[in-house]
Amino acid sequence: MRTTTPRALVLCAALTALVLGGCTSPDPKVETTSPAPSTPSIDEDQAVADATAALHRFYQVLDQCYADPANADASCFDSVAVDQVLTDYRSSLEALQNQEWHHEGHSEVLSVKVVWVNVDGSFKQVRLTACVDQRTWRLVDGSGAQLGSVPTAPQQFVWQLINYDYPEAEQWKVSYYPEEEPLPC
Repeated sequence: MRTTTPRALVLCAALTALVLGGCTSPDPKVETTSPAPSTPSIDEDQAVADATAALHRFYQVLDQCYADPANADASCFDSVAVDQVLTDYRSSLEALQNQEWHHEGHSEVLSVKVVWVNVDGSFKQVRLTACVDQRTWRLVDGSGAQLGSVPTAPQQFVWQLINYDYPEAEQWKVSYYPEEEPLPC
């Protein structure tokens, strides 16, 4: 049996907040200006399509890694996240492993809306609002007892995806999430 340390308790609290509501630290690489509204170009349309597909992959990986954290490698999020999001989700996975907790259920991305697109900088960015249904998610301990509460309705999350190797479609990754509580969709 593992002894719970104050650090583990902090990580577990952070995990619960991240999973059920989100937490963040600003990413210094994030460009904060958004382009002026205009008719989307073909590059913007492709960037949105690729970033949306990457967001769906992110939730699939999240479900897989959190379903069996004891057997998940620390690098399980490397293909879908970068920057602060990667750091936060690695920490959350470690907290699950240390506490011998896991998640049951899955995430379903119900809809995605574009907030803004920037394909003009040295790296490409797309900010999306996703309506995600995680009502089947249950954080459980080693004995199968449920910990905490679950959302009672689909929730809206804002994610920023970035591609440092544009135009490589598979290089879109979640890089940032604004500091705000998720709202019902």
